[in-house]
Amino acid sequence: MTSSRLEGRRVLILGASAGIGKATSLAVVAAGARVALAARRLELLESAVADAGAGSLGFVCDVRDPAACERVVDDSVAALGGLDAVVYAPGLTLFGDIEEMGLAEWSETFETNVFGASLITRAALPHLQSARGKVIYFSSFSINDRPPRAGMSVYVASKVALESMAQAWQGEHPNIGFTTITIGDTLTEKSEVTPTEVVAKWVPRWEAVGLGSGRLMDADSVAEQVVNILSSRETVRQLAITPVRSE
Repeated sequence: MTSSRLEGRRVLILGASAGIGKATSLAVVAAGARVALAARRLELLESAVADAGAGSLGFVCDVRDPAACERVVDDSVAALGGLDAVVYAPGLTLFGDIEEMGLAEWSETFETNVFGASLITRAALPHLQSARGKVIYFSSFSINDRPPRAGMSVYVASKVALESMAQAWQGEHPNIGFTTITIGDTLTEKSEVTPTEVVAKWVPRWEAVGLGSGRLMDADSVAEQVVNILSSRETVRQLAITPVRSE
């Protein structure tokens, strides 16, 4: 179903080839926006662009590469004629006991989940200032878990850092609407291919301390809220979405 809630808006979506990023791309296009989809994996990106249909185009981008972050913004602006919003969906989760996590794991996670978000925002800043635009980052409800979820220490630390980074952008550039969406457990392609040994090791430990909802949310539920935020006349600083707990 199509609508005109975002008619004429020019939106760049990172991590758009799968999961929540793809669901968001489809929803934003359906709401009338012109969308640049960006992702690392060319084959998945081409499929996502085909699914999004008219009003969308694709660019390969690895957000861990500063030059690629600059380039994807430049290419999107050139193709769309400007930029009204950025949605940052990339997210890397590496499972393991905290003592097992070395520099490579910490670096890769923060490069994907935090550094790339700020580099993309910096590159897009002049265009967003002209448009009084919006930026949405996807965080995780796991940052509120007490005690923190075992096996997800690096991921949780990166999402806490992402929240702080977004607040810094909000404080220094109040004419742009920066939003973090903290998301509960969501069913995506990534969750479907999580190795069974990972599930067997960590899920029982989470459940033993009362963590986990017992069910996974649908990615479309998140995408729906992205459309709501982008179409609002106001700035939504933070939004939390969690699945209804199963009985």
